[in-house]
Amino acid sequence: MKREQVNKALWQNSFLDNIKPYIAQDKTIGINWDFNDDFLRFKTDKQVDIIWDKESLLDLLDENPKKWNHFIFSCWANCSDRDLKLENKIIEKYYSPVKDSNRKAYLLDLHKTNPTKIYRNLNKTNIKNKSTSNSSFAPIISIYRYIRDILFLEQI
Repeated sequence: MKREQVNKALWQNSFLDNIKPYIAQDKTIGINWDFNDDFLRFKTDKQVDIIWDKESLLDLLDENPKKWNHFIFSCWANCSDRDLKLENKIIEKYYSPVKDSNRKAYLLDLHKTNPTKIYRNLNKTNIKNKSTSNSSFAPIISIYRYIRDILFLEQI
């Protein structure tokens, strides 16, 4: 369990170092449920608003560009299928100057929309291809993820 926490802290440290130039003028930054708010406060000296409600996250992002210039979306530790769908909607809509797609984290600029339709179309095509090719393995993959998460492992 500690190894998982250390890996996450090391990765978030690197991610925060990369986003510092973008959030330098921000007073407050919004984050979702899967980012270490204490570490973010410590590293950046910013106020942090945590959004816990997955159902209304997109609506809150649309409503709050006056409150936040940037938002960190992350689902590194426990990405459910619902979280991944939400991630796709978010990165389709908002521009992300810093992203780590391996770890599922994005710094979103709430004042800019995603400028490339090509990226959106490729992303949708890849999602469709992945879901149709792995459809017979979907139950096995979800069981695997469930066991992996219970055991606090990165992989089994």
